[in-house]
Amino acid sequence: MSTKSPFEQELELAIKSQKAYIMKDVLPGLRAEFSFFHSAFTSLYKILIKHKLIQEDVYRQALKISEVQVPPKGQFPEHKAKEEMTVRLSLYESHLEFLLSYCPFTLEFLTPKRLKVLADFVKYLEWDNMSTGSGDFNTYNIGLLLSSLEKQTRDLSAQILKDSQKQLSKHSRIILQMLKELSVFNRELYKHDVRVQVMEGMSYSETEAKNNPDSAIEWIIKDFKIVFPTRPLYRDLIKEIVEESYGRNSDYLQKELLIKLASRRKKEKKDKPKENYLDYLDRAIKALTMNDSLMTEAMIKMETSWTMSQDQKPSFAERFLKMLGIIRSNKRDKICELVYEDEATGARRRKDVSLATFIATRKQFLEAVNNLNIKFTSVKNSPSPEEEEAVADKLNKYIQEYIRTSKDMTAFNEFFKRKAPVEKRSKLKGIKIEITGIETNIASARKLRNSYDTMKEEERLLGKLNSSAPAN
Repeated sequence: MSTKSPFEQELELAIKSQKAYIMKDVLPGLRAEFSFFHSAFTSLYKILIKHKLIQEDVYRQALKISEVQVPPKGQFPEHKAKEEMTVRLSLYESHLEFLLSYCPFTLEFLTPKRLKVLADFVKYLEWDNMSTGSGDFNTYNIGLLLSSLEKQTRDLSAQILKDSQKQLSKHSRIILQMLKELSVFNRELYKHDVRVQVMEGMSYSETEAKNNPDSAIEWIIKDFKIVFPTRPLYRDLIKEIVEESYGRNSDYLQKELLIKLASRRKKEKKDKPKENYLDYLDRAIKALTMNDSLMTEAMIKMETSWTMSQDQKPSFAERFLKMLGIIRSNKRDKICELVYEDEATGARRRKDVSLATFIATRKQFLEAVNNLNIKFTSVKNSPSPEEEEAVADKLNKYIQEYIRTSKDMTAFNEFFKRKAPVEKRSKLKGIKIEITGIETNIASARKLRNSYDTMKEEERLLGKLNSSAPAN
Protein backbone atom coordinates (compact mmCIF):
# COMPACT_ATOMS: atom_id res chain seq x y z
CA MET A 1 0.00 0.00 0.00
CA SER A 2 2.75 2.43 -0.95
CA THR A 3 0.69 4.59 -3.34
CA LYS A 4 -2.51 6.27 -2.18
CA SER A 5 -5.74 5.72 -4.06
CA PRO A 6 -7.85 8.72 -5.18
CA PHE A 7 -10.23 7.97 -2.27
CA GLU A 8 -7.38 7.99 0.27
CA GLN A 9 -6.06 11.28 -1.09
CA GLU A 10 -9.51 12.87 -0.95
CA LEU A 11 -10.13 11.42 2.52
CA GLU A 12 -6.86 12.90 3.83
CA LEU A 13 -7.91 16.37 2.65
CA ALA A 14 -11.36 15.92 4.19
CA ILE A 15 -9.86 14.83 7.53
CA LYS A 16 -7.51 17.84 7.59
CA SER A 17 -10.36 20.21 6.76
CA GLN A 18 -12.65 18.64 9.36
CA LYS A 19 -9.91 18.74 12.00
CA ALA A 20 -9.34 22.45 11.38
CA TYR A 21 -13.06 23.05 11.80
CA ILE A 22 -13.18 20.98 15.01
CA MET A 23 -10.19 22.86 16.47
CA LYS A 24 -11.43 26.31 15.47
CA ASP A 25 -15.18 26.04 16.11
CA VAL A 26 -16.31 22.88 17.89
CA LEU A 27 -13.85 22.60 20.80
CA PRO A 28 -14.04 26.30 21.85
CA GLY A 29 -17.80 26.15 21.29
CA LEU A 30 -18.11 23.08 23.50
CA ARG A 31 -16.28 24.79 26.35
CA ALA A 32 -18.49 27.87 25.97
CA GLU A 33 -21.64 25.73 26.01
CA PHE A 34 -20.49 23.95 29.15
CA SER A 35 -19.86 27.39 30.71
CA PHE A 36 -23.46 28.46 29.98
CA PHE A 37 -24.73 25.10 31.20
CA HIS A 38 -22.72 25.45 34.42
CA SER A 39 -23.97 28.98 35.01
CA ALA A 40 -27.59 27.91 34.58
CA PHE A 41 -27.15 24.88 36.86
CA THR A 42 -25.40 26.96 39.54
CA SER A 43 -28.27 29.48 39.54
CA LEU A 44 -30.78 26.67 40.06
CA TYR A 45 -28.59 24.98 42.68
CA LYS A 46 -28.11 28.16 44.74
CA ILE A 47 -31.84 28.91 44.72
CA LEU A 48 -32.57 25.45 46.11
CA ILE A 49 -30.04 26.10 48.90
CA LYS A 50 -31.39 29.61 49.52
CA HIS A 51 -34.91 28.27 50.06
CA LYS A 52 -33.55 25.40 52.23
CA LEU A 53 -34.83 22.66 49.94
CA ILE A 54 -31.30 21.21 50.01
CA GLN A 55 -28.35 22.06 52.25
CA GLU A 56 -24.82 23.31 51.72
CA ASP A 57 -22.58 20.27 51.35
CA VAL A 58 -20.20 20.56 54.31
CA TYR A 59 -17.85 17.90 52.89
CA ARG A 60 -17.52 19.54 49.48
CA GLN A 61 -14.10 21.10 50.03
CA ALA A 62 -12.64 17.72 51.03
CA LEU A 63 -13.69 16.20 47.69
CA LYS A 64 -10.76 15.18 45.47
CA ILE A 65 -11.58 14.89 41.76
CA SER A 66 -9.22 13.52 39.12
CA GLU A 67 -11.76 12.66 36.39
CA VAL A 68 -15.30 13.79 35.64
CA GLN A 69 -17.73 11.15 36.87
CA VAL A 70 -21.50 10.78 36.82
CA PRO A 71 -22.99 11.14 40.34
CA PRO A 72 -25.05 8.25 41.79
CA LYS A 73 -28.34 7.45 40.06
CA GLY A 74 -29.64 4.70 42.36
CA GLN A 75 -32.81 4.99 44.41
CA PHE A 76 -32.99 6.00 48.07
CA PRO A 77 -35.68 6.01 50.80
CA GLU A 78 -38.10 8.94 50.69
CA HIS A 79 -37.10 10.19 54.15
CA LYS A 80 -33.48 10.59 52.93
CA ALA A 81 -34.41 12.61 49.82
CA LYS A 82 -33.11 15.98 51.10
CA GLU A 83 -29.82 14.48 52.29
CA GLU A 84 -29.24 12.45 49.10
CA MET A 85 -30.18 15.26 46.70
CA THR A 86 -27.89 17.61 48.64
CA VAL A 87 -24.96 15.27 48.03
CA ARG A 88 -25.83 14.43 44.41
CA LEU A 89 -26.43 18.00 43.26
CA SER A 90 -23.28 19.15 45.07
CA LEU A 91 -21.29 16.39 43.36
CA TYR A 92 -22.73 17.41 40.01
CA GLU A 93 -21.72 21.05 40.41
CA SER A 94 -18.27 20.10 41.74
CA HIS A 95 -17.59 17.92 38.71
CA LEU A 96 -18.86 20.67 36.39
CA GLU A 97 -16.44 23.12 38.01
CA PHE A 98 -13.59 20.61 37.71
CA LEU A 99 -14.37 20.09 34.01
CA LEU A 100 -14.25 23.80 33.25
CA SER A 101 -11.33 24.68 35.54
CA TYR A 102 -8.90 21.83 34.97
CA CYS A 103 -9.82 19.77 31.89
CA PRO A 104 -8.36 20.78 28.51
CA PHE A 105 -10.87 20.83 25.66
CA THR A 106 -8.57 19.13 23.15
CA LEU A 107 -8.84 16.16 20.81
CA GLU A 108 -6.11 14.40 22.76
CA PHE A 109 -7.96 14.73 26.05
CA LEU A 110 -11.48 14.05 24.75
CA THR A 111 -10.98 10.36 24.06
CA PRO A 112 -13.94 8.14 23.08
CA LYS A 113 -14.19 6.98 26.70
CA ARG A 114 -14.29 10.54 28.08
CA LEU A 115 -16.77 11.65 25.42
CA LYS A 116 -19.12 8.88 26.53
CA VAL A 117 -18.72 9.88 30.20
CA LEU A 118 -19.46 13.51 29.33
CA ALA A 119 -22.56 12.51 27.36
CA ASP A 120 -23.83 10.43 30.31
CA PHE A 121 -22.93 13.31 32.64
CA VAL A 122 -24.99 15.82 30.64
CA LYS A 123 -27.91 13.37 30.54
CA TYR A 124 -27.80 12.92 34.33
CA LEU A 125 -31.14 14.71 34.61
CA GLU A 126 -33.92 15.10 32.03
CA TRP A 127 -33.47 18.83 31.52
CA ASP A 128 -36.47 19.01 29.15
CA ASN A 129 -38.75 17.48 31.77
CA MET A 130 -37.66 18.49 35.28
CA SER A 131 -40.96 17.54 36.88
CA THR A 132 -42.62 14.83 38.94
CA GLY A 133 -43.85 13.36 35.65
CA SER A 134 -40.34 12.15 34.79
CA GLY A 135 -39.60 8.45 34.85
CA ASP A 136 -35.98 9.11 35.87
CA PHE A 137 -35.54 8.77 39.64
CA ASN A 138 -33.21 11.75 40.14
CA THR A 139 -35.23 14.00 37.82
CA TYR A 140 -38.45 13.03 39.66
CA ASN A 141 -36.88 14.07 42.97
CA ILE A 142 -35.61 17.40 41.70
CA GLY A 143 -39.08 17.86 40.18
CA LEU A 144 -40.49 17.55 43.72
CA LEU A 145 -38.07 20.24 44.93
CA LEU A 146 -38.93 22.60 42.08
CA SER A 147 -42.64 22.03 42.55
CA SER A 148 -42.30 22.88 46.24
CA LEU A 149 -40.30 26.02 45.38
CA GLU A 150 -42.89 27.22 42.85
CA LYS A 151 -45.53 27.06 45.57
CA GLN A 152 -43.32 29.02 47.99
CA THR A 153 -42.36 31.96 45.82
CA ARG A 154 -43.50 34.17 42.96
CA ASP A 155 -40.61 36.64 43.20
CA LEU A 156 -37.30 37.01 41.35
CA SER A 157 -36.31 33.46 42.35
CA ALA A 158 -39.18 32.08 40.30
CA GLN A 159 -38.01 34.04 37.22
CA ILE A 160 -34.43 32.85 37.62
CA LEU A 161 -35.61 29.28 38.17
CA LYS A 162 -37.68 29.35 34.98
CA ASP A 163 -34.80 30.84 32.97
CA SER A 164 -32.31 28.32 34.41
CA GLN A 165 -34.48 25.37 33.36
CA LYS A 166 -34.86 26.84 29.89
CA GLN A 167 -31.11 27.39 29.55
CA LEU A 168 -30.25 23.92 30.87
CA SER A 169 -32.59 22.34 28.33
CA LYS A 170 -31.20 24.44 25.48
CA HIS A 171 -27.49 24.04 26.22
CA SER A 172 -27.70 20.33 27.09
CA ARG A 173 -29.09 19.64 23.59
CA ILE A 174 -26.31 21.68 21.96
CA ILE A 175 -23.62 19.97 24.07
CA LEU A 176 -24.90 16.48 23.25
CA GLN A 177 -24.89 17.33 19.53
CA MET A 178 -21.30 18.59 19.80
CA LEU A 179 -20.21 15.49 21.73
CA LYS A 180 -21.80 13.31 19.06
CA GLU A 181 -19.97 15.25 16.36
CA LEU A 182 -16.66 14.85 18.20
CA SER A 183 -17.33 11.16 18.70
CA VAL A 184 -17.93 10.65 14.97
CA PHE A 185 -14.78 12.59 14.07
CA ASN A 186 -12.76 10.68 16.67
CA ARG A 187 -13.75 7.44 14.96
CA GLU A 188 -12.72 8.73 11.54
CA LEU A 189 -9.47 10.20 12.86
CA TYR A 190 -8.65 6.87 14.51
CA LYS A 191 -9.36 5.03 11.23
CA HIS A 192 -7.25 7.55 9.32
CA ASP A 193 -4.31 6.99 11.70
CA VAL A 194 -4.60 3.24 11.11
CA ARG A 195 -4.69 3.72 7.33
CA VAL A 196 -1.65 6.01 7.31
CA GLN A 197 0.56 4.60 10.08
CA VAL A 198 -0.30 0.90 9.93
CA MET A 199 -1.69 -0.09 6.54
CA GLU A 200 0.66 1.93 4.34
CA GLY A 201 3.61 -0.15 5.52
CA MET A 202 1.95 -3.55 5.11
CA SER A 203 2.94 -5.96 2.34
CA TYR A 204 -0.25 -7.62 1.10
CA SER A 205 -2.04 -7.21 -2.19
CA GLU A 206 -5.42 -5.55 -2.65
CA THR A 207 -6.66 -8.74 -4.29
CA GLU A 208 -5.79 -10.78 -1.18
CA ALA A 209 -7.65 -8.32 1.05
CA LYS A 210 -10.74 -8.38 -1.19
CA ASN A 211 -10.80 -12.17 -1.37
CA ASN A 212 -10.19 -12.67 2.34
CA PRO A 213 -11.32 -9.61 4.37
CA ASP A 214 -11.18 -11.50 7.70
CA SER A 215 -7.50 -12.22 7.16
CA ALA A 216 -6.91 -8.56 6.26
CA ILE A 217 -8.44 -7.57 9.60
CA GLU A 218 -6.08 -9.90 11.45
CA TRP A 219 -3.05 -8.59 9.52
CA ILE A 220 -3.98 -5.01 10.44
CA ILE A 221 -4.56 -5.88 14.11
CA LYS A 222 -1.19 -7.65 14.31
CA ASP A 223 0.68 -4.63 12.93
CA PHE A 224 -1.49 -2.21 14.94
CA LYS A 225 -0.22 -3.72 18.20
CA ILE A 226 3.35 -3.12 17.05
CA VAL A 227 2.81 0.47 15.87
CA PHE A 228 0.46 1.49 18.72
CA PRO A 229 1.39 -0.72 21.72
CA THR A 230 -0.47 1.46 24.26
CA ARG A 231 -3.38 2.66 22.14
CA PRO A 232 -6.82 1.00 22.59
CA LEU A 233 -7.73 -1.45 19.82
CA TYR A 234 -11.24 -1.11 18.38
CA ARG A 235 -11.89 -4.14 16.22
CA ASP A 236 -15.17 -2.75 14.88
CA LEU A 237 -13.33 0.28 13.45
CA ILE A 238 -10.69 -1.96 11.82
CA LYS A 239 -13.56 -3.88 10.23
CA GLU A 240 -15.06 -0.60 8.94
CA ILE A 241 -11.72 0.29 7.31
CA VAL A 242 -11.55 -3.07 5.50
CA GLU A 243 -15.18 -2.76 4.33
CA GLU A 244 -14.59 0.81 3.08
CA SER A 245 -11.33 -0.13 1.34
CA TYR A 246 -12.00 -3.65 0.00
CA GLY A 247 -15.64 -4.60 0.61
CA ARG A 248 -18.28 -5.23 -2.06
CA ASN A 249 -19.94 -1.88 -1.29
CA SER A 250 -16.67 0.03 -0.92
CA ASP A 251 -17.52 2.62 -3.62
CA TYR A 252 -20.79 3.50 -1.88
CA LEU A 253 -19.22 3.54 1.61
CA GLN A 254 -16.37 5.79 0.45
CA LYS A 255 -18.72 8.33 -1.12
CA GLU A 256 -20.95 8.25 1.98
CA LEU A 257 -17.95 8.88 4.26
CA LEU A 258 -16.68 11.85 2.24
CA ILE A 259 -20.16 13.38 2.07
CA LYS A 260 -20.59 12.92 5.83
CA LEU A 261 -17.31 14.69 6.62
CA ALA A 262 -18.12 17.61 4.30
CA SER A 263 -21.80 18.02 5.19
CA ARG A 264 -21.14 18.45 8.91
CA ARG A 265 -19.12 21.63 8.29
CA LYS A 266 -21.67 23.02 5.83
CA LYS A 267 -24.58 22.34 8.16
CA GLU A 268 -22.83 23.96 11.12
CA LYS A 269 -22.04 27.06 9.07
CA LYS A 270 -25.60 27.29 7.76
CA ASP A 271 -27.30 26.71 11.11
CA LYS A 272 -25.09 28.99 13.22
CA PRO A 273 -27.50 31.49 14.82
CA LYS A 274 -26.88 35.20 14.73
CA GLU A 275 -26.24 36.59 18.20
CA ASN A 276 -27.85 39.68 19.63
CA TYR A 277 -25.47 42.20 21.20
CA LEU A 278 -27.15 41.53 24.57
CA ASP A 279 -26.02 37.90 24.27
CA TYR A 280 -22.41 39.12 24.35
CA LEU A 281 -23.09 41.14 27.50
CA ASP A 282 -24.72 38.09 29.11
CA ARG A 283 -21.80 35.83 28.14
CA ALA A 284 -19.26 38.37 29.47
CA ILE A 285 -20.97 38.38 32.87
CA LYS A 286 -21.13 34.59 32.93
CA ALA A 287 -17.41 34.41 32.08
CA LEU A 288 -16.70 36.34 35.30
CA THR A 289 -19.01 34.11 37.38
CA MET A 290 -16.83 31.19 36.24
CA ASN A 291 -14.18 32.54 38.64
CA ASP A 292 -16.33 31.81 41.69
CA SER A 293 -15.05 28.27 42.29
CA LEU A 294 -11.46 29.20 41.31
CA MET A 295 -11.39 32.08 43.81
CA THR A 296 -12.92 29.94 46.55
CA GLU A 297 -10.34 27.18 46.03
CA ALA A 298 -7.51 29.74 45.90
CA MET A 299 -8.60 31.39 49.17
CA ILE A 300 -8.69 28.02 50.95
CA LYS A 301 -5.13 27.32 49.76
CA MET A 302 -3.99 30.81 50.79
CA GLU A 303 -5.27 30.27 54.34
CA THR A 304 -3.30 27.00 54.50
CA SER A 305 -0.17 28.68 53.08
CA TRP A 306 -0.43 31.47 55.67
CA THR A 307 -0.38 28.91 58.48
CA MET A 308 2.68 27.20 57.02
CA SER A 309 4.51 30.50 56.52
CA GLN A 310 4.17 31.36 60.24
CA ASP A 311 6.41 28.46 61.30
CA GLN A 312 9.49 30.43 60.31
CA LYS A 313 11.09 32.49 63.05
CA PRO A 314 11.23 36.24 62.31
CA SER A 315 14.63 37.81 61.75
CA PHE A 316 16.20 40.22 64.25
CA ALA A 317 15.36 43.13 61.94
CA GLU A 318 11.69 42.09 61.75
CA ARG A 319 11.46 41.71 65.54
CA PHE A 320 13.10 45.13 66.02
CA LEU A 321 10.74 46.84 63.53
CA LYS A 322 7.72 45.19 65.16
CA MET A 323 8.91 46.43 68.54
CA LEU A 324 9.04 49.98 67.16
CA GLY A 325 5.56 49.58 65.67
CA ILE A 326 6.82 49.96 62.11
CA ILE A 327 5.63 46.44 61.25
CA ARG A 328 2.29 45.27 62.60
CA SER A 329 2.28 41.89 64.28
CA ASN A 330 -1.46 41.29 64.60
CA LYS A 331 -1.71 37.65 63.54
CA ARG A 332 -5.48 37.82 63.41
CA ASP A 333 -5.22 40.24 60.47
CA LYS A 334 -2.56 38.01 58.86
CA ILE A 335 -0.44 40.87 57.53
CA CYS A 336 1.63 39.96 54.45
CA GLU A 337 4.33 42.05 52.82
CA LEU A 338 3.49 41.85 49.11
CA VAL A 339 5.88 42.82 46.32
CA TYR A 340 4.47 44.28 43.09
CA GLU A 341 6.45 44.81 39.90
CA ASP A 342 5.58 47.62 37.47
CA GLU A 343 5.06 46.00 34.04
CA ALA A 344 6.30 49.06 32.17
CA THR A 345 9.39 50.03 34.20
CA GLY A 346 10.17 46.86 36.13
CA ALA A 347 10.28 48.90 39.35
CA ARG A 348 9.28 47.02 42.50
CA ARG A 349 7.14 48.36 45.34
CA ARG A 350 6.21 46.78 48.65
CA LYS A 351 2.89 46.95 50.45
CA ASP A 352 1.52 45.43 53.68
CA VAL A 353 -1.81 43.71 52.99
CA SER A 354 -4.10 41.87 55.37
CA LEU A 355 -4.95 38.38 54.10
CA ALA A 356 -8.02 38.30 56.37
CA THR A 357 -9.32 41.55 54.86
CA PHE A 358 -8.46 40.41 51.33
CA ILE A 359 -10.45 37.18 51.74
CA ALA A 360 -13.42 38.95 53.37
CA THR A 361 -13.64 41.57 50.60
CA ARG A 362 -13.17 38.95 47.87
CA LYS A 363 -16.12 36.98 49.23
CA GLN A 364 -18.24 40.13 49.04
CA PHE A 365 -16.95 40.73 45.52
CA LEU A 366 -17.90 37.20 44.38
CA GLU A 367 -21.39 37.79 45.76
CA ALA A 368 -21.63 41.09 43.87
CA VAL A 369 -20.66 39.40 40.57
CA ASN A 370 -23.24 36.66 41.14
CA ASN A 371 -25.90 39.26 41.95
CA LEU A 372 -25.09 41.07 38.69
CA ASN A 373 -25.58 37.79 36.82
CA ILE A 374 -28.91 37.17 38.57
CA LYS A 375 -30.08 40.74 37.93
CA PHE A 376 -29.28 40.66 34.22
CA THR A 377 -30.78 37.18 33.83
CA SER A 378 -34.10 38.55 35.06
CA VAL A 379 -34.19 41.45 32.55
CA LYS A 380 -31.96 40.36 29.64
CA ASN A 381 -34.84 39.75 27.20
CA SER A 382 -35.97 43.37 27.35
CA PRO A 383 -33.86 45.59 29.63
CA SER A 384 -34.50 49.31 29.75
CA PRO A 385 -31.65 51.49 28.40
CA GLU A 386 -30.87 52.54 31.99
CA GLU A 387 -30.75 48.95 33.24
CA GLU A 388 -28.51 47.88 30.36
CA GLU A 389 -26.12 50.80 30.88
CA ALA A 390 -25.92 50.12 34.63
CA VAL A 391 -25.11 46.44 34.01
CA ALA A 392 -22.46 47.27 31.40
CA ASP A 393 -20.83 49.80 33.74
CA LYS A 394 -20.76 47.31 36.61
CA LEU A 395 -19.28 44.68 34.31
CA ASN A 396 -16.44 47.07 33.40
CA LYS A 397 -15.87 47.79 37.09
CA TYR A 398 -15.79 44.09 38.01
CA ILE A 399 -13.40 43.23 35.17
CA GLN A 400 -10.97 45.87 36.45
CA GLU A 401 -11.44 44.60 40.00
CA TYR A 402 -10.61 41.06 38.89
CA ILE A 403 -7.45 42.31 37.14
CA ARG A 404 -6.30 43.89 40.44
CA THR A 405 -7.31 40.75 42.34
CA SER A 406 -5.21 38.60 40.02
CA LYS A 407 -2.16 40.78 40.67
CA ASP A 408 -2.76 40.59 44.43
CA MET A 409 -3.07 36.80 44.30
CA THR A 410 0.21 36.52 42.39
CA ALA A 411 1.91 38.68 45.03
CA PHE A 412 0.40 36.60 47.86
CA ASN A 413 1.60 33.40 46.17
CA GLU A 414 5.17 34.75 46.00
CA PHE A 415 5.01 35.94 49.61
CA PHE A 416 4.07 32.49 50.91
CA LYS A 417 6.87 30.83 48.94
CA ARG A 418 9.29 33.40 50.31
CA LYS A 419 8.17 33.19 53.95
CA ALA A 420 7.56 29.45 54.40
CA PRO A 421 10.37 27.42 55.99
CA VAL A 422 12.63 25.86 53.36
CA GLU A 423 11.74 22.31 54.43
CA LYS A 424 8.00 23.05 53.97
CA ARG A 425 8.04 24.93 50.66
CA SER A 426 7.50 21.77 48.63
CA LYS A 427 4.27 21.19 50.60
CA LEU A 428 2.84 24.64 49.88
CA LYS A 429 -0.39 24.58 47.89
CA GLY A 430 0.38 27.15 45.21
CA ILE A 431 -2.43 28.95 43.37
CA LYS A 432 -0.88 29.37 39.91
CA ILE A 433 -3.49 27.08 38.33
CA GLU A 434 -6.32 29.14 39.85
CA ILE A 435 -4.67 32.43 38.80
CA THR A 436 -4.27 31.16 35.21
CA GLY A 437 -7.92 30.09 35.11
CA ILE A 438 -9.08 33.43 36.49
CA GLU A 439 -6.98 35.38 33.98
CA THR A 440 -8.38 33.25 31.14
CA ASN A 441 -11.93 34.11 32.23
CA ILE A 442 -11.02 37.79 32.59
CA ALA A 443 -9.66 37.82 29.01
CA SER A 444 -12.83 36.10 27.79
CA ALA A 445 -15.05 38.63 29.60
CA ARG A 446 -13.08 41.58 28.14
CA LYS A 447 -13.30 40.17 24.62
CA LEU A 448 -17.05 39.58 24.93
CA ARG A 449 -17.52 43.04 26.45
CA ASN A 450 -15.73 44.59 23.45
CA SER A 451 -17.85 42.51 21.06
CA TYR A 452 -20.96 43.82 22.84
CA ASP A 453 -19.83 47.43 22.28
CA THR A 454 -18.94 46.75 18.64
CA MET A 455 -22.18 44.96 17.75
CA LYS A 456 -24.32 47.50 19.60
CA GLU A 457 -22.67 50.33 17.68
CA GLU A 458 -23.13 48.46 14.39
CA GLU A 459 -26.84 47.98 15.09
CA ARG A 460 -27.19 51.64 16.07
CA LEU A 461 -25.58 52.80 12.83
CA LEU A 462 -27.62 50.32 10.79
CA GLY A 463 -30.82 51.56 12.41
CA LYS A 464 -29.78 55.14 11.72
CA LEU A 465 -29.12 54.36 8.05
CA ASN A 466 -32.43 52.55 7.68
CA SER A 467 -34.36 55.41 9.27
CA SER A 468 -32.70 57.97 6.96
CA ALA A 469 -33.18 55.89 3.79
CA PRO A 470 -35.82 57.39 1.40
CA ALA A 471 -39.11 55.50 1.24
CA ASN A 472 -39.99 53.81 -2.05
